[in-house]
Amino acid sequence: MDKVMMIDEIDFGALYRQHAKASLRRPKTAEDWDARAEKLALEGECSNEDYREQFLNKMTLKDIKSVLDVGCGSGTIALAVAPYVERVYALDHSPKMLALLEEKAKSAGIDNIETILLSWEDDWGDVPICDIALSSRSSMVSDLEAALEKLNSKAKRAVYMTMTMRQGYLNRELLDLLEREYIGFPTYIYALNILYQQGYSVSVDFITADHHRPRQAPSLMEFIEAVNHTLGPLSPLERIRVEDYYLANEHRLLQLYYDIRPWAFLHWERS
Repeated sequence: MDKVMMIDEIDFGALYRQHAKASLRRPKTAEDWDARAEKLALEGECSNEDYREQFLNKMTLKDIKSVLDVGCGSGTIALAVAPYVERVYALDHSPKMLALLEEKAKSAGIDNIETILLSWEDDWGDVPICDIALSSRSSMVSDLEAALEKLNSKAKRAVYMTMTMRQGYLNRELLDLLEREYIGFPTYIYALNILYQQGYSVSVDFITADHHRPRQAPSLMEFIEAVNHTLGPLSPLERIRVEDYYLANEHRLLQLYYDIRPWAFLHWERS
């Protein structure tokens, strides 16, 4: 009889690293997020209200004094949590995202947020240990197992985390147009299984949110650059197909990503 592999024998950390390496063409750098922050400051942010409310409603903040928000961006969750706790530590590797968060906090009269300029890969030796650590849509990393270990090391009571449910949010029209095989992102299933093997009882819930942001349809060159950046260098034939697609559809809003996105909400206790 052939040996049957049991779930405890599967190295989900290694599987995640392989999947991430195959699917993530180029991890976004601090400079990428700085540019994003500049665009947000000029154009305004996408609608995060329903996402923020759902995230907050799923948290237990009674007797919680301190929160670490990892990959905080411009502060969607950090700003929402701040009125309920004594201190929020907002960690991100983009200086301009942190500056935008600080500006928004000042405008809102919030003075209990402390920003920390670090990435997932940096040394977190000086990062405070808090009652709660959270990661909101910020865990698209090359090594999820290491990221989870860092979150757990900085949380005394609980960890909250949202991760993608789908392998990708790209418009299928574009993928079909280019006849590309698209290796989607690793999903929350990896985190769930890694934590299960480590002995954590993880609660899983779901958030479906509208991330629409009013915008103008891009120019032809902007559209080509966006497709090229997302899917990799376009061949001459693919570029012609993208141009033809644009010209045939410029009467409607062109977008690479779907606005309505489901997220997996993971929660586990540390003590």
